[in-house]
Amino acid sequence: MSGQPFEAKPFEAPQFVNFIAGYRLIKRNGMTYIFDSFDELTAEFVNDLNNDFYSAEQPNVFIMDRTTAADEGLLHMDRPAYIGFHLHNLHASDTRDVMTTDENNNYEFDFMHMNDYQAIISAMPRQTADVVARYAPKATPFTIPVGVVPAEIREANRVPMADREPNSVLMIVRRAPDKRPAAVAEALMIANQKQPGLNAHLDVYGYFDNTGNNKTNKDLINLFDKYGLPKPTMLNEKGEETTDINEVRRLDSPVVTLHDYVTDRDELYAIHRSHQVYGLASMMEGFNISMMEAMSNGLPGVSTNVNYGPNDLIIDGENGYLTAWAPEGQEDEFVSEMADRFLELFNDPQKLQAFSDAAYDHSDRYYEENVWQSWQGLLDDANKRWPAMAAQAPALSNVGVGEGGTTMTAYTLGQRADEVTINGVAGVTYFAAN
Repeated sequence: MSGQPFEAKPFEAPQFVNFIAGYRLIKRNGMTYIFDSFDELTAEFVNDLNNDFYSAEQPNVFIMDRTTAADEGLLHMDRPAYIGFHLHNLHASDTRDVMTTDENNNYEFDFMHMNDYQAIISAMPRQTADVVARYAPKATPFTIPVGVVPAEIREANRVPMADREPNSVLMIVRRAPDKRPAAVAEALMIANQKQPGLNAHLDVYGYFDNTGNNKTNKDLINLFDKYGLPKPTMLNEKGEETTDINEVRRLDSPVVTLHDYVTDRDELYAIHRSHQVYGLASMMEGFNISMMEAMSNGLPGVSTNVNYGPNDLIIDGENGYLTAWAPEGQEDEFVSEMADRFLELFNDPQKLQAFSDAAYDHSDRYYEENVWQSWQGLLDDANKRWPAMAAQAPALSNVGVGEGGTTMTAYTLGQRADEVTINGVAGVTYFAAN
């Protein structure tokens, strides 16, 4: 291509470095298959799965979420199946312009082939509407929440705002720059500065993420200098005090505390029920299960108007507030507005309680039976489409080994082998392929 002469050289693996050069799969029929990539291995898996459970009477349904591994394989199976393309995150590269900017790189292939799928699934109505408006897909659009409010929450007694920690704000996030806990902390610092004696406090729970050379910790520490506040106590992963910002895993101060990740469900719900407001300032979202769980435990939300999730979870002025959104480095455009919203709620106990009641009430959108109804709509669509799809299925011989020794799987061997297995595991017979 460059005009330079081509010179063949032997491949030399780096010393002392382990890497995957290929995959070997021994199937139940005793045959060995070699694959050059994980994508090829995944394609073989979904194809076998579809063949093993194929039925002309009802469809196999595949839901593709993390689309960078299985996408191409699902489009090249031997037999048809109902395939749903699931958007688990923002579909565009820029949350400010979801209609014209490049796609999220995880979805580029899928948007190029979206009319080869039968369903396209978003977690929120706003995203579904935007995807339909931008792409006009032939696939049936569905809105199906990715979070469910469990019975343990909905059956628990409601906790009044008066019984919670006064002027308390909660975040449960990955402690990373794109979640911007420093922006919520700054909003509370501004609120405390505007109203001395307010003593509003932010608790952040979540695992540590040192993305951007420890940017989250640095942004938080810098705020204490910016607002003339005493330095926080910084703790390393052993719980020991440290002055090295790169070692900081926890942080404690009167205005913000960084906590470890919580794994116990009951402990997590108790944390929800001890706080009054849930804060969020993410760069982008796809749903935000943490906010859903917090609001189902009665916390009104205060968040930037970010796509997608918070701006559907929050009904502005009813169960929370949406503020302006701004890109990284321009947080000054919304932190003062967020501070005012915190002050409005903390200074009006009746409004705070009304917003809490609404947070509880509107969480029924994510009760198990309601989310299941959304899935049922997709299954109904699959069954409606299936007769026409099944009629296009190629005639394949029942060659190979399926579940329980049946012969449902038809293995297409290409040049990888010259033998196949027939008659299942009970009577293995080999013959040379023609």
